[in-house]
Amino acid sequence: MRRILISPNILKLSKEYCENLFINRDVRFRKPINDNGNSGYLFDLEDYLRNDCNLPNFANYVQSIIDRYKEILLLQPNDFDNFYNTYFNYSQQALATVVTPPSGNKRFSKIEFYKLIVEAMRYDAVRDKEFLPFLKNYGIKSCAYCNAQFSITTEHKNGSLSGMFELDHFYPKSKYPFLSTSFFNLQPCCSHCNKTKSDRPASFSIYTSDNNSLDPFNFSLDKKSILRYLLTQDEAELIIIFTSVNMNLKNNHEELFHISELYKQHKDIIEELIWKSKVYNNSYKKSLSDSFSKKFPNSSNFNRFILGNYDNPKDIHRRPMAKMVQDIAKELGLII
Repeated sequence: MRRILISPNILKLSKEYCENLFINRDVRFRKPINDNGNSGYLFDLEDYLRNDCNLPNFANYVQSIIDRYKEILLLQPNDFDNFYNTYFNYSQQALATVVTPPSGNKRFSKIEFYKLIVEAMRYDAVRDKEFLPFLKNYGIKSCAYCNAQFSITTEHKNGSLSGMFELDHFYPKSKYPFLSTSFFNLQPCCSHCNKTKSDRPASFSIYTSDNNSLDPFNFSLDKKSILRYLLTQDEAELIIIFTSVNMNLKNNHEELFHISELYKQHKDIIEELIWKSKVYNNSYKKSLSDSFSKKFPNSSNFNRFILGNYDNPKDIHRRPMAKMVQDIAKELGLII
């Protein structure tokens, strides 16, 4: 819902991701490319496709990944299409070709070509473990697309229940399998948004190099609906407006993630903000802030206490509903 600027700090994190990927795995773990640089899961797949299956074009695709592996991991969004057009321009139909092992050959399963690539690049391990520290460093817990739910899910694995992040590939694995573990192509999201988006193209990406495009969306309240609510005390009267300066972006976001419909279910949060805006007038807020100055040494903490959420745009990814709460709280004069 709010973009992340590709700052020097983010570039540093992406470099750390690349340099430390799979570094702490035990010797039995199959890495895409081993430390010696000339063996690994991808090498095995390339050999299998070229020599066992006689599929030289598919083998060449995998070889291109091997040749540019670290560069791919660090690709920025503006470079995705250029890299695809230059090195990996295979149709989605070709990538979906089921590769059948020769009789008696058990090196790889009978599955689609793109899935063989995703497996060999070890996206499963990236999602389960490798990407987690970087999400924690970001402070990202909510869905990048809707900000209405957490991006954390649970799964049963090896007989136990574990928590992990749901990740969406901004450029889908089915068409861009070479980007399946690329740092800037992995976007934390909720299960709802991941499923509704599927492999459809989204106009909104969480990363940007433009400092002026960090907040493309805005929530507001229909003014007449506030008056009706104050008269009836019926939250159903409240109308939440979701918009953007770019209407094509807004329409695509609505089509994929159903934002307006999602937020209709959270009018109780708006109702509470209206209550607070009536109770916490400027003089009362100052009185409380002065009385509890030791508890709230800065205004941001005090605002967080009042809102029940973060008040700074840079913290929107830390908690669901932060974007709507901030926008509406400013509209109501609850925060500046």
